[in-house]
Amino acid sequence: MGFGILNGTSIGLLNLSLGFNSVGFYQMTKLAIIPCTVLLEILFFRKIFSRNVQLSLTVLLLGVGIATVTDLQLNVLGSILSLLAVVTTCVAQIAFIVLSCFISVAVNFSTFLVIGKTSPVTYQVLGHLKTCLVLAFGYVLLRDPFSWRNILGILIAMVGMVLYSYCCTAESQQKVTTAEATQLSQAKESESDPLLGVENGGGILTDDGVTRTPGWNLNKDLQA
Repeated sequence: MGFGILNGTSIGLLNLSLGFNSVGFYQMTKLAIIPCTVLLEILFFRKIFSRNVQLSLTVLLLGVGIATVTDLQLNVLGSILSLLAVVTTCVAQIAFIVLSCFISVAVNFSTFLVIGKTSPVTYQVLGHLKTCLVLAFGYVLLRDPFSWRNILGILIAMVGMVLYSYCCTAESQQKVTTAEATQLSQAKESESDPLLGVENGGGILTDDGVTRTPGWNLNKDLQA
């Protein structure tokens, strides 16, 4: 919302600058956006521009200025609006770049988390869910044309996603149950036949609850 307000303000100020100034001064205002952006990046991001880059930008601005700037008519109100338009445009563009980078990093990070915690197939299923949500929000918020075919397709896709989630959850619970049953069975076998633990190098549990190491060992007998 903040970026939208800032970008809208920038466009409005540029239009006001064109309304209160001549076309030539408006073109000069647009040319001033590049040096202002460079200045903001140097001040806030400590970015260093080489002399070759500075020279190329100077040549670019000079060429565009010669081609587009014809007449210059200055007035106080128009100059103030042009200055505000340049500043808001530069800040909006920098904010857009920073916001885009942040969103891209967040999307990639969430992708790795989803794949690591689930599977690539689940990630693809989520991708199709995103497509369905985009279509739905487009219809609700933007009033995009929506047919019964789109509604039917989204409903069928949602049913498939629910079935996929149910099957994956059921299989996971079955694996957990099987693993617990196996561990329980092994524990019962060890309790019913304590000599198995002794043969594997373990001890014998006495009546007082103390594990006593036997004096003989199956491996030693085999070596003998």
